[in-house]
Amino acid sequence: MRQPLFFKLIYYEAIRGKTPEMEAAFQLLEAQANRFPDNQDIQILLSDGAGHVISYYGKAGKIPEMEVAFQLLEAHADIFQDNQDIQVLLSKRAVNVISYYGEVGKIQKMEATFKLLKVQADRFPDNQDIQILLSNGAVNAINFYGIAGKIQGMEATFKLLKVHADRFPDNQDIQLELSWGAFNAINGYGAAGKIQEMEAAFELLKDQADRFPDNQDIQIALSRGAVNVIINYGEASKIPEMKATFKLLKNQADRFPDNQDIQSILSKGENNANYYSPSGNNAE
Repeated sequence: MRQPLFFKLIYYEAIRGKTPEMEAAFQLLEAQANRFPDNQDIQILLSDGAGHVISYYGKAGKIPEMEVAFQLLEAHADIFQDNQDIQVLLSKRAVNVISYYGEVGKIQKMEATFKLLKVQADRFPDNQDIQILLSNGAVNAINFYGIAGKIQGMEATFKLLKVHADRFPDNQDIQLELSWGAFNAINGYGAAGKIQEMEAAFELLKDQADRFPDNQDIQIALSRGAVNVIINYGEASKIPEMKATFKLLKNQADRFPDNQDIQSILSKGENNANYYSPSGNNAE
């Protein structure tokens, strides 16, 4: 489907930070959608355009304006309930809105948006795109629950993500999201001083890496998780456990000598392990 000029203007003016021009282009797109209510292509473009507006305002921290655009997208999706392209666009922007609310500490509104995303996934159980987006939204919610110190909310969302991943054991996109969810849970538990729970989340992450040995993204998630576990063990003065985790990280780096991300992560892990080691320079 060819994108008309005014749709492209929304995108490019948003990138340039030209708010009035972006809004004018979006108003034109709304007018087009009103003129051609039965043209599904134009209606999809309106939903997509609203998504770009949501993203622009969210990144700019303009939450009230973001909310107006998201409400428009919700209303539009209600009109076209059977158009799965529009429903995917709504789900995609719900994931973004979860992050934007989380970044400004609006946890209740984040929760409401995640609830909407869960409803979407329930309505379209066979739509893999929406199921992946639910996983993505869960990862974001876990992160912001952890940052806010809301461990119960984090745990409930992590449990949902694990159940969801069990439904799609062969979908590596969802399995990757589970791995990042475990990574975020490690951070949340570590910050709360819940070492046993952190260890359980790290075990899950290790299991994921064992299940998908050729998935480089999951291997990176394991490596990054190990670095944070090293820090949390160090803060808790659990030096033997910290050293064991550093050994795991070294083995991981040995397995992937050409992966520069993992090699860089190893350096960070070594610095952290040395910092917390009693000798100050012996992470072994």
